[in-house]
Amino acid sequence: HPLEVVLVATHADLADITRAFSGEFSYDKEKALLKEVRNRFGNDLQISDKLFVMDTGASNSKDLKLLRSHLQELRANIISRCSPMTQLSERLLAALPSWRKLSGPNQLTSWQQFVNDVQEQINPLVSQDHLRTLAMQLHSMGEREHFVTMCLPDDSTQKNKQKFYQASAALCHNDINSGGQMFTSSA
Repeated sequence: HPLEVVLVATHADLADITRAFSGEFSYDKEKALLKEVRNRFGNDLQISDKLFVMDTGASNSKDLKLLRSHLQELRANIISRCSPMTQLSERLLAALPSWRKLSGPNQLTSWQQFVNDVQEQINPLVSQDHLRTLAMQLHSMGEREHFVTMCLPDDSTQKNKQKFYQASAALCHNDINSGGQMFTSSA
């Protein structure tokens, strides 16, 4: 599914945007702007049908309440498309905090070590393909781990692993979105 995007124009009060009779800000070029954004990014992104124009300093405004409501609808829609949590996922989520403590400040872990940890401590029958899917789900949920897949041998020194991580962090961050096998977001 393409990434859901909501366009929000802030500081409408400073830009002298007029208000509709109902009190909401009204931007006369909304349709043209949405059309232009869809033309440019519509193949890659799911652009919301409404442009939210607001004064961000007014936290209880109708505009902000409409945005919150829209975001809740999008969230519910996204969650409804997700597959339910498996017992393995739940057990893995429960194990991650203790694994992070054991790793200390360097959260870089080889893929094979991650597989071994899961097979030894959670489920000895889990496959690497299943764990790749789970790792992607964890990343999507905001559970960020460092996995280096088939890039470093397991016996690499910590210093070499850290150098590798620092040199490749920007490239690797993009790999997770393109189906690559490297996960490098910070924990």
